Amino acid sequence: MRIVSILLLLLVLPVGANALSPQYQNMVNDIIGVFATGQKEKIADLFVYPIPMQYPNPDILTEEELIRRFDEVFDDKLLNDISASDASDDKVWSAVGWRGIMFYGGDVWINYEGKIIKVNYVTTTQQEKVAQLISLQKETLHVDLKSFLRPIFEDDIGQYHIRIDLMEGHSYRYASWSKGKRISQKPDIIVMNGTITYEGTGGDLYYKFLNGSYEYRFSVFYVGTEDTPPGRLVVLKNGNLILSNDWSGKNNR
Repeated sequence: MRIVSILLLLLVLPVGANALSPQYQNMVNDIIGVFATGQKEKIADLFVYPIPMQYPNPDILTEEELIRRFDEVFDDKLLNDISASDASDDKVWSAVGWRGIMFYGGDVWINYEGKIIKVNYVTTTQQEKVAQLISLQKETLHVDLKSFLRPIFEDDIGQYHIRIDLMEGHSYRYASWSKGKRISQKPDIIVMNGTITYEGTGGDLYYKFLNGSYEYRFSVFYVGTEDTPPGRLVVLKNGNLILSNDWSGKNNR
């Protein structure tokens, strides 16, 4: 997912932000110094990969890919804002508990080891690419699915290919094809009026869709063990589980 967008971890402005301790001020000032060089190679070395991008823009998987797609993540404004900042300014840099260290209201997140884990700032270049990708999607989607506000997720899960879109009124639409079918074909299932629910403070969430006696639920997991999958699709009939397939997360997040 891209998502998934998802993007989705750390997108809500957190509470409990605190000024950085001297130890982390020194660490962040070192990072600021790297940005001040303007060298893409050095900046790329600061990241934890993959870098989640706004769906349907593919995630950035390696340092080499970030260097090629640098303008999708950083523009002059963001680079200059970071380069000119001071880690002692608690209005700019702050620690937010287990989440890490944020720049401004969460434009950039850094872990306590000094690695960038998320960039929520969206450049014009990325906005334009996302718009182009959505336009291409609409050309290939079945006519019943061409209308939506924003795509949320699309991928294979088990024997199914599913897609979730944000619709007017902040509701969600679920579509499912048998694996192997093209998205230009009519979906086997379309369910409207889905909802999103956030679980805990770790960013976990699920989308729920009700269709008569059936419930379709797609969960996205950000907190868990090494064995926890990125996501899971479950289907219930009259409250009884009839299907549970883990999502590998290999195509998008």
